[in-house]
Amino acid sequence: MKRDWVARRPFDGVPSRWACIMAGGLGRRFWPLSRRTRPKHLIPVVGADTLLRQTGQRLADVVGWDHLMVVTNGEQASAVRTELPELPTGHVLAEPVGRNTAACVGLALRWLQLRREEGGTVGFFPSDHVVEDLDGFRLCLDRAWALAESGRVVAFGIVPTSPETGYGYMRVGAALHDAAQPRAFEVKSFHEKPDLAHARQWAVSGEHFWNSGMFVAKVDVLWAELARLLPATAEVLRRLGSELGDDDLAAHREVYSGLADVSVDHGIMEHSHLMAMVESTFRWDDVGSWEAASRYWPLSAGDNRLLGGDVTLVDCSGCRVRSEDLLVALVGMQDVIVVQSGDAILVCPRDRAQDVKALVENLETGARKRYL
Repeated sequence: MKRDWVARRPFDGVPSRWACIMAGGLGRRFWPLSRRTRPKHLIPVVGADTLLRQTGQRLADVVGWDHLMVVTNGEQASAVRTELPELPTGHVLAEPVGRNTAACVGLALRWLQLRREEGGTVGFFPSDHVVEDLDGFRLCLDRAWALAESGRVVAFGIVPTSPETGYGYMRVGAALHDAAQPRAFEVKSFHEKPDLAHARQWAVSGEHFWNSGMFVAKVDVLWAELARLLPATAEVLRRLGSELGDDDLAAHREVYSGLADVSVDHGIMEHSHLMAMVESTFRWDDVGSWEAASRYWPLSAGDNRLLGGDVTLVDCSGCRVRSEDLLVALVGMQDVIVVQSGDAILVCPRDRAQDVKALVENLETGARKRYL
């Protein structure tokens, strides 16, 4: 059913501020707890609430539920609505096929255009990050809003605390408005996940920051950059037109499949001259693997961390074990991850946690698809 969208601005004369949660990921590194219809952001990886619920509440506290939207996929749309029942009808956009983050961002911008929100500002936030120090988060977000409303595309950079090879990096240049806090900089360049040698160098350079994946821009400014740098993507999205009144876009699969599969970083940010970065002073974690998630589990004797159901260890050290509903017993093991969920059990060395994604890719062919 199509809906007649009417612009709703909370304060006359003040540009409206929106937040978009990007929730289309599959969470392969969190198998077997994460499955196709229950990915990372829809499971309680850290704390009692799902990561999506934590993200939604954090952003709703800033912009209000009426100015919050989610872009996800058809398989997850129902679960997203269940997790965020406060969202108004139509604020969950279900992509009929995944086309990476540039399409996700473009879809949200087009939706806002159709609501006559071209002069507003929108922030984009992954659905599966942990943010601590909410006051610090709001302070950085206020700084980003102000820069974005002056015409910048503003990313959030995290000060490196270790030589991480699993993150993208931003290299910054001149500081902007030195008197204002938190600090903000011009962005010189973006760098994909580096090798260990570069990660060690960048972690202490003072001019490289982790790319958090969060950013803020005016709707019309970011759309203009999208249309300039990815004109074919913009053209496809224009063709959807008023059909974006339907939050489920399954009927438009053929049109949507014509979108390029490209990330917003590669497609827009690496080539835009409008990029700025706010130095994020709050604690942030993208919780990208079971090893990362286990930092939040209770610590027991022998540097073991255990969570969930019935777990027993004998002569084990440095193990990370999560059980959903079965007894998991380990004897004489060191530095392993064990996760039991439903009909599957994962066992791997802690230093191979990132390789769970490759394991899941192997399961995507043949009879084992049922475990996904």
